[in-house]
Amino acid sequence: MDCPSNTKTLPPLQCLPSLQSLHILATEDQPFHQELLKRALSRHGATFQVEPDGESTLARPDLTSFDVILLDLMLPDTDGLQLAKALRDRNVTAPMVAITAGTMTFTPEVCYEAGFQGFLEKPYSPIGLAEMIRAVRDI
Repeated sequence: MDCPSNTKTLPPLQCLPSLQSLHILATEDQPFHQELLKRALSRHGATFQVEPDGESTLARPDLTSFDVILLDLMLPDTDGLQLAKALRDRNVTAPMVAITAGTMTFTPEVCYEAGFQGFLEKPYSPIGLAEMIRAVRDI
């Protein structure tokens, strides 16, 4: 079917926030949320690693190589606040974003006081995730 010649063109789609130059570490225990993170970070061009718990995160020899760290606050072996402190104790200086579904337990204020630079509540959108990452990286 041909479109009539007087049809207006639609405005261009909003450009996705680029994370192309960023290397991101995400700690998330739930496979469903791991997959969401992988898809969102891939879609925005980031390179990334995903760990399922605090122990495997802390075991990484390359912790200081990441540009941003995303931490689920409710992990099976620790909570994100303790993990953030352990990362800082290992001289990790990358900005950290707290991700949680439990906003009654972990409020943004508690997370900022614990040294996080960002806070995301599940569910979040891929664009919201990318915008938060860009905000904490100040890009």
